[in-house]
Amino acid sequence: MVPTYKTKLRNYEIRFPNSEEYHIIKNEIFNSDAYDFETSTAEPVIIDCGAHIGLSVLYFKTLFSNAQIHAFEPNPEAFKFLEENISINNLSNVKVYRKAVDTKAGCKSLFIDLNDYWFSNSSYSRGTWKGAEKDVTVEIETVDIKEVVNNLLKTHKFIDLLKLDIEGYEVKIIKHIQEQLKDIKNLIVEYHPVNKKEFTKTLSQIQKYYRNIEYISEGKSFRKPDLNNLFVVKAFN
Repeated sequence: MVPTYKTKLRNYEIRFPNSEEYHIIKNEIFNSDAYDFETSTAEPVIIDCGAHIGLSVLYFKTLFSNAQIHAFEPNPEAFKFLEENISINNLSNVKVYRKAVDTKAGCKSLFIDLNDYWFSNSSYSRGTWKGAEKDVTVEIETVDIKEVVNNLLKTHKFIDLLKLDIEGYEVKIIKHIQEQLKDIKNLIVEYHPVNKKEFTKTLSQIQKYYRNIEYISEGKSFRKPDLNNLFVVKAFN
C-alpha cells in the first residue's frame, strides 16, 4: 500500500508518498523558483506535462490564481495524489488528465519506479535515474501533444507556458511541435542526461523561436548547461 504523508506548504495542504522526493521537488519549484515565468495576462493558459503529485500546479496557482491549467500525469499512483492535492486546496480552472503526452494518441508501456514510491521517475525507458531501479510496467493512455496545443489555440491566441518534465522524452516532444513553438510564449523543459546528443539539436530548434535561454540547476542560473546533470531550460521572448 502506498503511504500518505501530510504537510503544509505556504497556504496549501499537501499529500505526498515520499518525503525525500517531496522536499527535492519542493526546493526546486518553490524555493528556487525554477518554474517562474512572466506573462501579460492574469489568466495564463498553461500546459503542465509531467504534473506528478501537483506541486507544479500549486506553484503556478501561486503565481497566477486565475491560471487555466491543463495537467498531464500518466502514473496512476501519482495521479491520485495530483487529484487529491487539487481537490483539498479547492483549485479552480485546473483540468487533469491521466495520460502521457506523446507524438501520437494510443497506448504505451510506462516503467514506474518502486523504490520507496519515488513516482517522479516514471518513464517510457527503464532505469532513467540510476539505472538499477526496481520497477513495474503499466499500460497507460497517450495523447498527441500537437492536438492538445491545436485544440487550445482554437479558443486562445497563444499558450502562455508549456512545461515538460517527462523523464527523457522532452526531446521528441519538442521536435514534434517545433512549428507550434511560435504560439507558445514560454517554454520550461526539464533536461535529463539520457539525451545528451539529441539535446544539442533540440536546443538549436528552441533558439530559433526564443531570444532568451536560461539554464537553472540547484537554484542557480548558468549560461552553458552541464549535460551530465539534471537542469531546467527556460526559454522566453
